[in-house]
Amino acid sequence: MNEKILNLIDEYKDTEQCLTLGLQQLPQNQNARAKLEVLRMVIMDLEESIK
Repeated sequence: MNEKILNLIDEYKDTEQCLTLGLQQLPQNQNARAKLEVLRMVIMDLEESIK
């Protein structure tokens, strides 16, 4: 089960990088900024769950 969670974390981190790069091009996009914050919280929660 931890392997699946680790894979999910990796996918979410890739998505985080994509959103971050997108925000560099469109810094005023509040929707993407909010999704990025939610994504970061999900990543932190998943990382905590496997400790």
